[in-house]
Amino acid sequence: MSAARLQCIGQLGAEWVERGQAAALTMLIARRGVVVLHEAYGRLGPEPDAPALPLDAVYPLASLTKPITATCAMCLVENGLLGLNRPVEEYVPEFTGDGKESVMIHHLLTHSSGIAPDDVGAHAAMKREHGELWPDEAECPGVSTVPLWAWGNPCLYDVPLAMAPGSEMWYCNLNYTLLADIIGRVAGQPVVSFAKERVFEPLGMVDTCFAGADPARLPRLIRRAENDPFEFLNNLDVLRSFPGAGSATAPGWDMALFGQMFLNRGRYGDARILSPASVAAMTRDQIPGVAAVYGTERFDQAGWGYGWNIKVGKKETNRSGLASPRTFEQSGAGGACLLIDPEYELVLVYFSIETSGVVGGIHQWCMDHFADAAIGAIDDL
Repeated sequence: MSAARLQCIGQLGAEWVERGQAAALTMLIARRGVVVLHEAYGRLGPEPDAPALPLDAVYPLASLTKPITATCAMCLVENGLLGLNRPVEEYVPEFTGDGKESVMIHHLLTHSSGIAPDDVGAHAAMKREHGELWPDEAECPGVSTVPLWAWGNPCLYDVPLAMAPGSEMWYCNLNYTLLADIIGRVAGQPVVSFAKERVFEPLGMVDTCFAGADPARLPRLIRRAENDPFEFLNNLDVLRSFPGAGSATAPGWDMALFGQMFLNRGRYGDARILSPASVAAMTRDQIPGVAAVYGTERFDQAGWGYGWNIKVGKKETNRSGLASPRTFEQSGAGGACLLIDPEYELVLVYFSIETSGVVGGIHQWCMDHFADAAIGAIDDL
């Protein structure tokens, strides 16, 4: 890779923070298992005298939690304990309602279960009126800023289906809350400890926590300003309210290890997390021909694997234009993104504190510029 171009990428990151396009930013580029850029810009908190952002700053992953949840599910599939083509109700009898007997585990993984986020919001509003939705503002300050369509609370398992399973993709947190619940029930232990034992510890992801953050990591946990559109991510209790869908925290380095494991077809060093077959299944389009609605955008081809957004032929707003069609990635509210491009042998981490929020489901960030510049720095294609 071009050293001069990598240096320019570092300068770009500093400029984005200086101009206020991100309040803080961690960027990492690894190619063929070698880290060629790892930089941090900004401060750990919103105060002018807050410490400079360390390289090991811990970020809320928000929806970047989902590939971790999917990985845990695939571990159980490989163990012969969970069936991708088995009904959800076989594992969660509370998942009731017309047509739900046709919802399979693979539908949850690909957001094609037939559950629509707007319906979840309406159902959650009804539950809240009846005092059934936990937590509320009194128990968990800041939770009222989370839109009800984002909820994945188990009391919502009886939400009606909006469409037949497999007919369309609607990105919905409830799918992954269900998966986290199923993982815990099938594994016979909390999903938090299962993820730690089967994924984090073997990979050396020592600062990653599946739900919230370990007390020892709190001094390195990034903090947002009071007027930040994602201020609720400061509250660890809010994060824990979205198990499997948006609950995890990690530094950029840990998630680079996670991404490299996928690039290595399930291995990192001596650790074997997944089989090559599972990695192949997770990172290819599992719903070809299925359309998707996400925010203000509609795609004739959803392009979704198990836990990962697969690029295929999509031209998504604010996404890389140079990444190969084999690229898979996932992002999270607030500005966290992990991108893996097998064709170019790249792992890219872009963890930012977005300052302008998400408009119509579209991130207002510089991740696309970062990814294109990283791919443009490759000399030996």
